Amino acid sequence: MNEPTRLLIADDHPILRAGMRALLSAHDDLVVVGEAANGLEAVALWDEARPDIGLFDLRMPALDGVGALLKIRERHPQAAIVIVTTIVADADLDRAIAAGAGAYLYKDAPVSEIVACIRWLRRGPAQAHPSIEGRLTRRAIEEALTPREGEVLSGIARGWSNRRVADELQVAEGTVKTHLKRIFGKLYARNRTEAVVIARRKGLLTQ
Repeated sequence: MNEPTRLLIADDHPILRAGMRALLSAHDDLVVVGEAANGLEAVALWDEARPDIGLFDLRMPALDGVGALLKIRERHPQAAIVIVTTIVADADLDRAIAAGAGAYLYKDAPVSEIVACIRWLRRGPAQAHPSIEGRLTRRAIEEALTPREGEVLSGIARGWSNRRVADELQVAEGTVKTHLKRIFGKLYARNRTEAVVIARRKGLLTQ
């Protein structure tokens, strides 16, 4: 039998935390292993509670949801965290995406949607959650890729390793890594797979 998905809830409103705990705990495959009232508590609890997925409010005292996400992913790069918010400002959502949020949901989302999101992330898909991917593909690129960045991305799209890209372009492997970081930032991608998916949807890759 599969182990239930372990959840950490972070929200500064105790009533909202209690409500989410009750709603999620009603599902046999989900278990809430910790609650935090702010981002600092969430960071401290992550190592202690060992959750599979975090559900973090965007606006919290001491340290907000994005700040907590960044600190946690410094130690756990694969940490899956959903930003749950009432905020609709583009800048806030873009911060969450750039920080590596696994998904974002609004607090008035149906419980079925939240549960489906958790289960989707738990399966560990290669592509971004629809809430993230949809937003990324709607965004215009604020800064165009340079010709060299386009060449690097083209190599990645072919499935080449950093070393292969470096050899093909006759540059150092460290240079390729630097280009990739810039590409991720421009495309608001968390990894190579997302960068390729976003670039293809935006017509930046033809192969």
